[in-house]
Amino acid sequence: MVSQLEFNKTEVDKVEKDFSKVQFSPEMRGILTGAAQLLAQFLPISVLALKGFISMALRDTQLQEKVDMANFMQLPRETKLKLDKIMYDFLYEKLAKVLVRPEQRKLLKESLETGREYGSKFMK
Repeated sequence: MVSQLEFNKTEVDKVEKDFSKVQFSPEMRGILTGAAQLLAQFLPISVLALKGFISMALRDTQLQEKVDMANFMQLPRETKLKLDKIMYDFLYEKLAKVLVRPEQRKLLKESLETGREYGSKFMK
């Protein structure tokens, strides 16, 4: 039984380093920080690394859905919830690749879903 998620430190450090070089608007940085702080309650990974993984997932969501995530907060709630689900699916894919053990995928999925459900309560 897997009780604690473990991420590949080398890969996580690389994401942290890469993220620290990227520039975002204050609004987007606020969204990333809020999402990372929320998920840090459910995942044993740094807020900085989560910001990096979330930014990659947001980029993929933006490309797939052809939507400007900079305007995310102005979108209707239903649209935000849909995009949020898509973004979390991308986030799961990215985090699953840096798990130490593949059998941790189920726990990762559950942890992300718990975080997503918790965060969606605050989405207007």
